[in-house]
Amino acid sequence: MDTEQRATIKNMLAIPNLITAYTDKLNNVSEMFFLTHSLIGGMMIDDLNVYTRSIDPYSAAVLIETEERIIRTRIERLNKRYNLFTDEFTTEELNALRRAVNENEDTLIIQRAYEWIQEVDCYLTARKEAIKQKREKPKGLSFLEEDSMQQKREQLREISFLDEEFENMMRGVAI
Repeated sequence: MDTEQRATIKNMLAIPNLITAYTDKLNNVSEMFFLTHSLIGGMMIDDLNVYTRSIDPYSAAVLIETEERIIRTRIERLNKRYNLFTDEFTTEELNALRRAVNENEDTLIIQRAYEWIQEVDCYLTARKEAIKQKREKPKGLSFLEEDSMQQKREQLREISFLDEEFENMMRGVAI
């Protein structure tokens, strides 16, 4: 097993710690924002000795909410990824996997874990591509919808033909 595969497995096993770090960051978004931004301006000097300009409360709320949503989305994605990974293994197998990775052993569970990570990545990539194609592709029409559209086109042609015929008749009467 090469170092890249071990690093991949270590990263997967470290996801709960990453989720905890993101959760802490999520809880402190507004505090960190107000430590670096000013609502009244001119009171803080940055590293370049420039006074900060004020930011209005609405913009501040939008920036804070946006940052919180980004972090929540990351947490959700990491949770899904980790849950997909751990669905394959029991608690005992996960503990054995952690021990084997820490001791740099080449065992069957490490190979199985790496193959499963590849499966999870493949699934997530395919799902992402499917969602992307669904957004890009315009909605397809069913056979019945296409048939009704064709009938409407024919009716419009008939109406325009009758309009032209009526105009020609009126011109003939007026002459």
